[in-house]
Amino acid sequence: MTNREWLIWKLIDMSDEEFADRVCGNGNVWSCDDCIDNKVNGVCGRDCQENFHEWLKQEHDENSND
Repeated sequence: MTNREWLIWKLIDMSDEEFADRVCGNGNVWSCDDCIDNKVNGVCGRDCQENFHEWLKQEHDENSND
């Protein structure tokens, strides 16, 4: 298992709340543009993590940008 594989499994094993905090929190790897592109409800700011958390629970749209 490479470090990349290890990290992927670590991310998979995180709760939605922890994953949202890692992605939307300090030093985030997800940007406001990503939320817009992926139609995450709401806007960046105070509700960013909550909106992203809810988005994570939704079924992926196969017709989306990715």
